[in-house]
Amino acid sequence: MNGMIIKNRDNAISRLVFALFILLLFSANTSFAEQLTVVKEYAYQANENDSKVSSRIIALDQVKKLISDELSSSLLNAKELKDLKFTKDRMVTLVSGIIEPDIIEEKWDGKTYYLKAKISLDPDGMIQLINTVHADREMSKDLEETRKESEKIRKELEISRANKKKQEDYFKAIKQLSTTDWVERGYALRNSGNYIESIEAFNNAIEINPYYARAYVGRSGSYRRLGQYEQAIKDANMAISLDQNFAGGYSNRGLAYASLGNYQQAIQNYEKAIEMDPGEAKTFYYRGSAYKELGKYLLALGDFNMALELDPNYAAAYFNRGIILDNLGDYRHSVESYKTAARLGYKPAQDRLISEKIKW
Repeated sequence: MNGMIIKNRDNAISRLVFALFILLLFSANTSFAEQLTVVKEYAYQANENDSKVSSRIIALDQVKKLISDELSSSLLNAKELKDLKFTKDRMVTLVSGIIEPDIIEEKWDGKTYYLKAKISLDPDGMIQLINTVHADREMSKDLEETRKESEKIRKELEISRANKKKQEDYFKAIKQLSTTDWVERGYALRNSGNYIESIEAFNNAIEINPYYARAYVGRSGSYRRLGQYEQAIKDANMAISLDQNFAGGYSNRGLAYASLGNYQQAIQNYEKAIEMDPGEAKTFYYRGSAYKELGKYLLALGDFNMALELDPNYAAAYFNRGIILDNLGDYRHSVESYKTAARLGYKPAQDRLISEKIKW
């Protein structure tokens, strides 16, 4: 794999990025008074099909999973998060997409790969972190789908590992597990604002598996945030060519076109994404936002209402519905939408209500 799987430099960057991310996002009161530290170790017993590289990939995946599980349990116990009513799976999804553990010890004796990892964070402002990650529907969906993919691969590994006749399947699963790890890291870096580093992570995933559509969609999102919209469209096109039923490819291409001000073409792509996945709230939200920019307020209102029907906690959809109702002259219902968004922790709504001296 040409050395792309183990990169100390990238690990150091990821750890630094995570530390900066926590410092930037953790700024509110919380029930935690001290630094939260989680240390986990894992010893992987290699079989005859394993190499040092494959053993390390599995050990690293498992130790990161153990840390995510324990950290998520700690977060769920915070009294300030009780109202969010997160399931354990939801919390694990959010946490696993933003952490990069520090490997403090690893050994390989030809039979066993031992890894010990640690993560420490100052959880002051935990509510902001959870709200930020949870409120970003694009980010949340990416993390959720990547985690499901990783879980599926882990099951395939267990089946093929025990069957000598499935050695080829085992190697493919190892390769894909490494790919999804790079993709997950790409999302974490991207969503902490480190777009260049996130592109490098997605590049690594694509080098390992150039046919993985999700890696191109992830990179498309990073290019879009850098303002490189044509490159974002190119990557979305590649994802669609690899999987014509991949709704994420169309929605990402739509977002790139919207960034260029080409709202009609954006809407065409959102419609295709909705056709592929009619139960995805964020795509209705995206289309509603495009209609809003075109001044088609009734169509926008319909899409924001649909997004909220699919996801009743979609704070940005409440806020934008408030804007539309305001433009349509329905001030009373507009304020109610702003208030709901504010209660869900959406800062633009809170700022707007504060400026108008309205309590929520």
